[in-house]
Amino acid sequence: MLRLVVWAFLGLVFGQRAARRARTLIVTAHQRNLSYVQGTWHTTSNFTSIGAVLGAAAYAMNASTFDSDVATLAFGVFASACITHALVDIDTHLLVRQVTTRACTLGIPLLAIAVVVDDTPRQLLTALVGVLLATVVLLAWRALSRGQLGGGDVAVAPMLGFFLGWVGIEVVLAGLLFAAVLGGVFALVGLLTRQLRRSSMFAFGPFLMLGAMIALWTA
Repeated sequence: MLRLVVWAFLGLVFGQRAARRARTLIVTAHQRNLSYVQGTWHTTSNFTSIGAVLGAAAYAMNASTFDSDVATLAFGVFASACITHALVDIDTHLLVRQVTTRACTLGIPLLAIAVVVDDTPRQLLTALVGVLLATVVLLAWRALSRGQLGGGDVAVAPMLGFFLGWVGIEVVLAGLLFAAVLGGVFALVGLLTRQLRRSSMFAFGPFLMLGAMIALWTA
């Protein structure tokens, strides 16, 4: 119980930092006219608080999923990146590559250490297969969607594939399936309520991130 509390507190701190980083990236994208939409959620007072709550929940769930603190920390890095990506995408319709790069730079060495400590070299192999699988699936989705799935969504495939693949190939597939279902439900509700049209574009990044985390915790 104490371990969960400690990790939840760390998640609170790093979740808030992830939201602050997202706010900085959003402002920069808006100022440089890089955004596809000019969202304003990042200007609200509860923006960083939501990041903190998401971080606390994610880190606690990671701690309950993994016995290894090294793996828990690695997936904490992953969770923080997912939070940043989701928040940025909502207000800009962009998935910033430096967030993915940072997560991989920090998280992959930690997972490599976990493999050595636990003597489970097979996990590195499944992680690499996961990268290939996620990339192929998202490229196929992009082709089938005729460009409605953005290049940024495809660019996060290596991150999603490696982290989820480290747990298992089936987790990669589950994460993508959850994302497709969640995104599909959102689109359907939007069409039924006339908030969206068939030609409307919406941020798919949050569904990719949420789908990945759900798959991870239910693996």
